[in-house]
Amino acid sequence: HNAAAEILLAPEERTFTQKMNLELIKLALRIKEHGGDYADELKEIQDNWLWINGGYRGTVMDYTFFENTFKGLVAKEKADLLVQSYELQNWEEIAVRKKNEIYEKLNIDEKHRNLIHVLSVLSTHKVYRKDISFLVIYMFYQILEQFNDGLKQKHLYYLTLDEAKDMIRGELATTKQELAERGLECVRFGQSGEIFVGKKAREMVKKYVEPDKTFTEDDRHRVKLLEGSTACLGKTGDWVSGEVKIVISPEDMKKMRQGDILVATSTTPELVPAMKMAGAIVTDLGGITSHAAIVSRELNVPCVIGTRYASKLFKDGDQAVVCPRHGYIKFQK
Repeated sequence: HNAAAEILLAPEERTFTQKMNLELIKLALRIKEHGGDYADELKEIQDNWLWINGGYRGTVMDYTFFENTFKGLVAKEKADLLVQSYELQNWEEIAVRKKNEIYEKLNIDEKHRNLIHVLSVLSTHKVYRKDISFLVIYMFYQILEQFNDGLKQKHLYYLTLDEAKDMIRGELATTKQELAERGLECVRFGQSGEIFVGKKAREMVKKYVEPDKTFTEDDRHRVKLLEGSTACLGKTGDWVSGEVKIVISPEDMKKMRQGDILVATSTTPELVPAMKMAGAIVTDLGGITSHAAIVSRELNVPCVIGTRYASKLFKDGDQAVVCPRHGYIKFQK
């Protein structure tokens, strides 16, 4: 059932990430067949797609990211690349065919086929909305750079929309020091728009934010498994064993090694390089159209979402087993 749902809810249109991957695969095939220099073509691909995983800060993927991805593709067998290229070029046709096969096998009537199609379209639109949002944010910061008066990009992240407008007009009153303090600790109240930093920010968090659930060592020994929902079965749907790495921020990605089990509160575009290394992905939050669910299906990495407490219960170095078919993570005894 999980495998069928994964296919039926998959976007029928190629995502921007798939389009980028197709360009990289085509370049890798050309280099494997004919050799030669690839730097200029790879730089052009980077220029076209550097925004794709920029997130809500408009950060860009540098040339090293594209070169490492490209070299990984070149290291693969030509036959594997040809299969990937064919599947991406014919994604819509293949997706529709697979769905129709399941419709026929499960004897799904027209009414429910239409409902499933609507859900698939919603999934497609969510991915598209996310990517377009990241592109617009990237372009927004590029515009702000033209009016930058001694501020670094890390300072621009903490401008309010009104302050960004003031900067474009040459009327920004907020100082670099104020923006730097926001970068360390800040809370902004949505209704009033008031911004608190430092000690006051911590007081506001303590007053209004429910503290995270904590687990003792006894809890860790007592809990047998955490259940969630299957977002992607991976190639086989079989159990995945590995070492847990808690990845909450981009800084945590340096802990990841190939095949590790990535455990996160939720994933963001900045974490995609770590997701590519993961043997399995597990999140506390998220639904079938969450970032973790969508990206795991694109990468075909086993993924369990919505476990609520995985990032709190597990620690770096724990040996764990993820069962994508039944949607759970447990300690490996």
